Amino acid sequence: MKKTIIGNLQITPEIRATRDLPVKLWSQDVRNHEFEIYFIDENGIDMLLDDTYTVKVFLYWRKSQSKSEHEARIFNGGAAFNLDQSMISQTERVIAYVYIYHGTQSADVASFSFEVGLSAIDQGVKAIKKVYSDSFQRVADWFENEVKKYMQVFYDNDVYKIIKQVNEHTANFDNPHKVTKKQVGLGNVDNVKQATKQEFDSHNSDAVRHITQAERNTWNAKQNALTAGANISITGNAISAKWPTKADIALDNVTNEKQATESNFNNHVNNTAVHTSAADRTRWDGKQNKLVAGSNVTISGDTISSSVPNDVMHRIGDLESNYNGLSGKVTNLENRIKALETKQ
Repeated sequence: MKKTIIGNLQITPEIRATRDLPVKLWSQDVRNHEFEIYFIDENGIDMLLDDTYTVKVFLYWRKSQSKSEHEARIFNGGAAFNLDQSMISQTERVIAYVYIYHGTQSADVASFSFEVGLSAIDQGVKAIKKVYSDSFQRVADWFENEVKKYMQVFYDNDVYKIIKQVNEHTANFDNPHKVTKKQVGLGNVDNVKQATKQEFDSHNSDAVRHITQAERNTWNAKQNALTAGANISITGNAISAKWPTKADIALDNVTNEKQATESNFNNHVNNTAVHTSAADRTRWDGKQNKLVAGSNVTISGDTISSSVPNDVMHRIGDLESNYNGLSGKVTNLENRIKALETKQ
């Protein structure tokens, strides 16, 4: 009792026309038909679909311009779908567009058309519905006219006017009697928006915005905020004492270097080997500066020679005697210095 429509569709980029199938389904073909579609790849080889494939069919009803989309079930290596007979309301042509999906790939495969129509029994029901519809409309029109007649009589009567006034007064919420809040026992209430019970309960249970007596006692026992005094600094919760600088004690010109001890200083002062005396300075200031050879004179070490006449040489000899005497004195001075160094 099953009507099976089988079609083979090839996936190809060639321009194709919609295939008109010599098939007609009727409104009474309920759950007894099925479209089976099998696919052929571009090389002419049968494709066997599995659960990794998805096939969708888009139906367009030409006359009624209705549209529907169906996801076919994978069946025997192909795809199968059924038509929704509730959409068949008249005889017309239906175009089916077939799409296939696999992973990230998809293809617009082909389209085909078939015909649908109302079964004779459904055409009879449709006609009966139209008869009942027309009869009901005639009864409804008659009833509406009768009601209008009686309503017109009612409108012309004073009762209507009274009812109208009562209804208008009932619907008037603009306080036509000028009732005050004092008259209704609310004279002390301000005209401001009130918190709802839900808002009040939410606020009342807010443990973040409210404190307990234990928290109050803890906070009251805490240290008051401190103010930094002289040589004190406060940063956040840290309090620090300021260490005096050398400028604070009038030593800003002193460098931070190691000093000699008093003993070192006294030893240095009393060292006569490295210090001179006023007598030494006077004696040394009276000594002859180092001689420089002039005309007719040569100096070699401590020896001075001349090529001048004898009388001049005699004078030079006197100079040499004086020089030797001076050398003796220098020698005596050096001996004294050495003696002092030995004592040290």
